Amino acid sequence: FYLVSGSVRKQAQHFYNCIFEPIFNIPLEQVYPPGLHITLGIFTKIFTLLEEFCHQLDLELAFHNNDDGQSSFCLYSQELQKLQMYTAEILEAKQSQQNLEEVATYMVLNLGESHHITMQFMQQSAERAQSVQQLEAKIAASTRAVKKGFLFNEGPFVKELDKALQGFGVHRQQYFGGAFVGNHVHAALKVFNINKLCTSILCAAQEKLPHKAEMVENETVKFLNVFTLFAKCHAIYDNTFIDEANVEKLGTCIPYILV
Repeated sequence: FYLVSGSVRKQAQHFYNCIFEPIFNIPLEQVYPPGLHITLGIFTKIFTLLEEFCHQLDLELAFHNNDDGQSSFCLYSQELQKLQMYTAEILEAKQSQQNLEEVATYMVLNLGESHHITMQFMQQSAERAQSVQQLEAKIAASTRAVKKGFLFNEGPFVKELDKALQGFGVHRQQYFGGAFVGNHVHAALKVFNINKLCTSILCAAQEKLPHKAEMVENETVKFLNVFTLFAKCHAIYDNTFIDEANVEKLGTCIPYILV
C-alpha cells in the first residue's frame, strides 16, 4: 500500500497509483461489474474483426473493380490493374527482346554488322529494349501508388457495413476514431439488426464478388452466431440483477462465444 512506503509519490506507481485509502470499504461481492464498458469492449472487438474481414474483401475486389471514380479505392484499383497489365506486358517484351538480340547476334556473325538485315534486327532489338525501360518506369510508378493503399472507410464492403449501421440509427463518433456508444450497442444487438448487418455483406459479395459468395456466406454465418450469442449474454446482465440463475445462464452462453 502507498502509505507503507512513506507516502512518497514516486512510489505510487508500484501501488496502482493509489495515494489514499478507500473512502468506503465495499466488499468485492457487492461490486457490480461495469456492464456498459464490458459490452462496448466486446462488441467493438467483434465488430472490428468483421470490419477487417470486409477490408480483406475490398482488397480482393480491387482486382476486379471496373468503377472509374476518383475515390481512393477506385484510384488504388486502377493502379493495381495497371500493375497487373504492365507486369504481363514486360514479361512478353523481355522475351521478345531476347529473341531479337539472339537473331541480331546470329546475323552479325553470318552477314556482318553493316548488312541491312542485321541492322534491321538490331534496330528492332533497341526499340524493344526502350519499350522494356518504359514499362519498368510504369511498373515503378504503379507500385508506389499501390503501396499507398486506400482509405479504409472508402472500401465498398466497409462502406456497406457502415451503411447497414446507419440503417438502424447507429452513427459512429467520427471525432473519436469511429467509436461506439452504449445506445449503439443496444441497437446493434437486436436480432433483426444483427441479421441486417451480416446480410449486407453477403448481398454485396453476391453482386460484386460472386465467385467468393459461398466463402463470404460461411464467414458471415460465424459472425451472425457470435453476435447472437453475445446479445443473449448482454440481455442477461443488462439492467438485470445477476443472481445465481443468471450467473449459470452466462456460464452456459459464454463458452459458445469463445469456441
